[in-house]
Amino acid sequence: MRLRSPYPALLAATALASALLAVRVHRTGSFAYVFLAYNLALAWIPVGLEVLTRRSSRAGSPLTLPLGVLWWLFYPNAFYLVTDFVHLHPRPGVPQWYDVALVVGFAWCGTLLALASLARMHALVRERTGAWAGWAFVLFACLSSGFGIWLGRVQRWNSWDAALHPLEVARDSLHALAHPYRDASAWGVTLAFGGLLTVLYVAFSTFPGGAGDKRVLA
Repeated sequence: MRLRSPYPALLAATALASALLAVRVHRTGSFAYVFLAYNLALAWIPVGLEVLTRRSSRAGSPLTLPLGVLWWLFYPNAFYLVTDFVHLHPRPGVPQWYDVALVVGFAWCGTLLALASLARMHALVRERTGAWAGWAFVLFACLSSGFGIWLGRVQRWNSWDAALHPLEVARDSLHALAHPYRDASAWGVTLAFGGLLTVLYVAFSTFPGGAGDKRVLA
């Protein structure tokens, strides 16, 4: 596998998580965790948007900025998978350790998608605006992703709602930001998951082929 390409690893992680889910459904006849497949499909959307954004940027297309905004709107879906541990509890048909492995598989796959997608967007921004702006973009993306997780997990909004119900989503977002004591969970979730994603990304960026490697744009 080419060091510069994350896609073989991402596809392998997706295949493993999907296989664990398929075996569970076959063994139990239950669709209890099928929602994980839907969440994983949403987690792949920012990867596709990142590819389109980079290609548009190379072509000098005016669509680069709109595509980048779409990437930002869908980006929280990737790391959102780590919150699906809230659904983990003993269920009949399989031992609990299997369900733990299942949820971990999907959560880890979502984390890999989040890190890989952000690494390439970071490289693009850094190439266009410089190192400091690149890292400012990373911090903004991670913290806003944490806020997006709060909107999804607590407020039950999703990325499609930002397009279908922009005023309602904006109202809830501004209310939470303007009243931190009334909506303490918004700040708590944002800092907890946004901070975790930031730390993971900083660690990821030190690996060969990570954000610190200029070959990441290839």
